[in-house]
Amino acid sequence: MTTQTTLKIDLAQRAETIQWCLDNEMAPLPVAPFFPGEDYPVIRTDKKSGAKCCVLDIAGKFGKPYRALPLFTGKNPSYLESNGKPKIIRHSQYQNKNPTQDETDLWFNHPSTGVGVLAGSGGNDWIDLDRKNFESQTNCNNAAARILEKSPRTYYEQTRSGGYHIAVKLEQAKTFTNFSLNGQTHVGEFLGTGRFCVVAPTPGYKALNGREIATVEQAETLGLHPVMGDHHQAIEGSPPTVDGDRTIPQYSQQWAGKSVELCRLITKKNNSILKGQPPTDADASKLIVGFARDAYGWSNFCNVRNVALAGIDSAIKRAADVLGIDDDRLGRCLEKVNASTCKPALEKTKGVEVCESRLDWAINPPKVSDHISSDDIELDDEDTAGLVAYRHLYEHKHYITIGDDIYEYQGTHYELVNPGKRRHEIALLLKRCVKTDVSEQGVKVTRPYATGRQVACAMNFTAALMPAIAPDEVGVAGINCINGVLQLSWLSGRLITKLVPHDPSMVFLSPPKVTYDPDADDQHYRALMQAVEPEFQPIVLRTLASSLDLAEVKQRQHRPVRIAAFLGGGSNGKDAFKVAMSAILSNRGLTSVPLSAFQQYDQGRQFGLAALAGSRLNWPSENAFTSTLDSLECIKSVVTGEPLQYERKNKDAVEFTPCSTLIFNGNAETLKLLAGNEAVRSRYAIIPFNKTFKRSPDPADPDELQADPRFKNEQWVAENVAPAMLNVLLKELETLADEGIDYSPIDAVMNEHSMASFHLAEFINDVGLVPAKGKRVPIAEIWTKLLNWYENEGLATRNNYTDKIDFDADPRPGDKLVRTRKQLSPMLIKFIGGATNKGPGAKSNGIRYLVNVAWATDLEEQQTSEEIPQTESDPAVQIGKDPIEQLLNDIDFIPLDEEPDSGPDSLPQEQQDCAVALVIAAVQSALEYWEVRKEYRVSYPSDTDWNRVWTKVPLVDQERIKKLVEKSQN
Repeated sequence: MTTQTTLKIDLAQRAETIQWCLDNEMAPLPVAPFFPGEDYPVIRTDKKSGAKCCVLDIAGKFGKPYRALPLFTGKNPSYLESNGKPKIIRHSQYQNKNPTQDETDLWFNHPSTGVGVLAGSGGNDWIDLDRKNFESQTNCNNAAARILEKSPRTYYEQTRSGGYHIAVKLEQAKTFTNFSLNGQTHVGEFLGTGRFCVVAPTPGYKALNGREIATVEQAETLGLHPVMGDHHQAIEGSPPTVDGDRTIPQYSQQWAGKSVELCRLITKKNNSILKGQPPTDADASKLIVGFARDAYGWSNFCNVRNVALAGIDSAIKRAADVLGIDDDRLGRCLEKVNASTCKPALEKTKGVEVCESRLDWAINPPKVSDHISSDDIELDDEDTAGLVAYRHLYEHKHYITIGDDIYEYQGTHYELVNPGKRRHEIALLLKRCVKTDVSEQGVKVTRPYATGRQVACAMNFTAALMPAIAPDEVGVAGINCINGVLQLSWLSGRLITKLVPHDPSMVFLSPPKVTYDPDADDQHYRALMQAVEPEFQPIVLRTLASSLDLAEVKQRQHRPVRIAAFLGGGSNGKDAFKVAMSAILSNRGLTSVPLSAFQQYDQGRQFGLAALAGSRLNWPSENAFTSTLDSLECIKSVVTGEPLQYERKNKDAVEFTPCSTLIFNGNAETLKLLAGNEAVRSRYAIIPFNKTFKRSPDPADPDELQADPRFKNEQWVAENVAPAMLNVLLKELETLADEGIDYSPIDAVMNEHSMASFHLAEFINDVGLVPAKGKRVPIAEIWTKLLNWYENEGLATRNNYTDKIDFDADPRPGDKLVRTRKQLSPMLIKFIGGATNKGPGAKSNGIRYLVNVAWATDLEEQQTSEEIPQTESDPAVQIGKDPIEQLLNDIDFIPLDEEPDSGPDSLPQEQQDCAVALVIAAVQSALEYWEVRKEYRVSYPSDTDWNRVWTKVPLVDQERIKKLVEKSQN
C-alpha cells in the first residue's frame, strides 16, 4: 500500500469551524485526505455474476489514465481513524440533523481530517465557482468579485483548485443549478441539496471573509442566471406549444415554478450508471449516448411544462466519469446527440401520458416520512444486520470477548454483558430498521431484519469485530487501583512501579477497591499482622506478594512458591487477610476455587476450574482436606504452570495457562501430607494460625487477642488496611524475586501434620529412622521393629503359640497398615526423602536393604547401620567385592524365598531378560557363569526360558563364554 502523506490542520480553527456549522444548523461532516486508487479503489459489483472489480479512471482525472478510480478523493464524506486508515461515512441522514457528540469525537480524532457540510442544510445554499471554467485565475477572481459585490458580508472561501465557495441564504428557492454571469457561458453551479461541500480549514481551502452567511432575495440578485439549454424560463401568457403532433397545454397552475431531480425521471439503467453500477456487458460510448438522449429528452419535456430540471450537463459528466469516458471522447459522443430534438426514453416506449404521470410523481413524490416513524432507521443498499447493530450499539464504545463472553468497558474495568439483555437490545434495534421502495405506485416499507435469524447473525458479527482476549491475559497490565493502574516492571532485578491512568487497553474484570498511596498509614495493618506468629510472617507475606507478579517470580526463582495451607480455628484473622487481598487484586483477581474442584478435575470434570483462568490468587475460605494433597495431579500443574482446560455448559473446552498463587484455608486439625517426601515438601507449606481474636481476651493467654469488628467490614479494610498492605507486599515481592522463601521455620509443623495423618510417619519418628546418604539398613530389621511398634501401639497382636501376627483395622481412611514385609520398603520410600530399595547396595549376600537411611542412634555409635561397600577400581560405584554379586545386586530379580512380585516395583519380563543378559555377558569364568545360572533358576526354570535370555547376549560374548565352559569340562 502506498504511504499517504497527510497535512495536519490547525485544530483550533477546525474546532471553530465545527461550532460555526452547528450554529448555522449545518451538520459538520468529516473529509479524509486524498488516497490513490491503488490503495483504496472504487469497487463495483456485477449484479448478475456477483463478481467484484475495480472501476478504472480512464480519463486520468486523478492521475495517470487507466488506473483504479480512487474511493477517497479528498472531497467525499470520510474520516481518518486513529491509526490513519480512512473510512467512508453514510451522510444522507445528516441533511436535517446533527451528529452525536460520540460521532463527532470519532470523526475528528485524527488531526488530518478536514471538515465539510451538506448543501441545503439549515437553509444555506452554496455557490461553487469552478476554476476550470475560466481561462485564467484573474478571470475567476473577477467573477467572484462581481458576485460578492451584491453581498459583500457573506462567507466565502477559496478552494484547492483556485475556485470559490460562496454561502448564502436565498429567500426564494433557486430554479436552476448551472449558472452564468452573462446568460450564456457556464461558470459554476448551485450545489444541489445533499451535495457535499468541503470547507476551510481543510488543507487547500482558505476562508476569506468572516463567518456571516448573508440573506439575499434570489439568485438573480447576485447576478446569476441560468445557462441557456439547461433551463428555459416559462413566459407568462404564452400560447400552447406543440410537441410533435400533440398540443401541450400550459401547466402553470399545477407545475409552474416546480423543480425536479433528473434521477427520478430517467430509466433504471441510466439511474444505475449515476449510482456507479453501469452494465458490464455494454459499450461505454453507446451507454453515454443513450444517457444523454434520455437526459436531454426530459429537459425538453420539462421545459415546455414550466418545470425546472437542473444539472443535466453535470449529470452527463458524472455518468461519463463512471463509464471511464474522458472529456475528448465525451465530446465526440455528444456530437451524435441533437439535444433540441431528444425525447425521454420512456416516451418512446410508453407514451406521453406515462411520462406526464412520471413527472407528476417526481414533482410530488410520496413522503417517506409519512410511512415511517422518527425512530426508524432507513437502510442503505450496503447495510447488513451486523453492520447496523455494530454502528449504532458498539462502534463508539469499547468491548472485548473472552471465550464466548462479551465485556463492556466501564471506565476502570470491563463488565460482563448479559447475553439475554444484549439479544433483546439488538432485536429492538433491528426492529426499527426499514427498507423503503419509492415508486409511482407509492412507498413500500419492509423490515428485513426483524427476524430471529438476523438477530443471531448480528450477535455473531458484532462479537467477531470485538478484540478477543485470552483468559490468562486478564490483569497482566498491573494492579487496578481507584486512582489508576499501578504498573510493575523490572530493571536490573529491581522492581519499578508507575501509576498510570485507566485505559481500555488494560483489561481488568472487576472494579478497583484499593487506592495506591506510598505513604499510607500502617497502624491497622500492623494490628492485623498479630494474627501470624513472627517466625511465619515472612512466609505469609511473600506468599501473598507472589500473587502480584507470579510470572516474574517463577522466572527468577527456580523453586516454585509452595501451595499454602492456612490452618486454624475460627476468628483467627485468616479471613481479614483475604478481605485485604481481595481489595488489592479485586474480585476477579482473587478467586475461590475450592479444593474439591481440583479433585473433580482429576476425575474428568473440568467445570470447576473456569474461575481460575485469569486468577492471580486462589484462596477459598474453608476446605475439607479429605484426601492426600500429593494425589491431586492438576494442582501440581498449577504450581508448575502447565496448561489446563475448563469447560462451561454446552460450550467447548478452553485451554489456559494458570498463573495463580494457591492458598487453602482449613479448620481441620490435621492435613494429609507426606512430609518426608521431598517432592511433596517442595510444593506445600502449612501455616498455623494459633491466635484467637475475642471481644474479652484473657490477659494471661498470649494466644488471645482483642477483636476489632471493623476487620469484617470490606470497605473499611479496603480503605484502612489494604493501602499499607500493598506497600509492604511490593517490598516483599522484590525480596522474594531475589531471595525466594525460606520454609525451614515450618519443618516441625509439616512433620507434625504428617505424623498425625500417617502412622508410618509416626513410626519413623519414634524409632529414629532418618535419611543418611551412603548408609543402609536391612529391611528385615526395620520390619521387626515395625511389628514390635504395632504391638506397642495396639495396632497388632502376636499369637504366643504360633508367633503369628494378627493385624487390627487400619487406623484411619487412607492410612493402611503394612501387612507384609514386601510392602514395607515402597511405603517407607514415600516418607523418607532419598531412600531407595534399588540400585547399588540394595541387596548383598541375599539380604535386602533400604539404602540412604540409618538409625539416628547409629549415626554416632556406628553400630548396625552399614556403609554401602565400594570397589577400589571405581569408588563412585557402590558394590560388593564380587563382580558377579555387584551385577546381581543391580538387577531386581526374583529371589528364591519370595513370591513373584506383581506390584509396580517389579520389572517387565522383556526388561528383566535384557538385564540378566548383561549379567551373563559380564562373566569371566565358567564358574561365574554357573553361579549366575544357579541364581536365576527360579525365574528361568526351564532351558527354553534360559535360551530366551541367552539369545539377548551379544554374539561375541556368547562365543567367549562357550569356550570357557568347554575348557572347564575338558
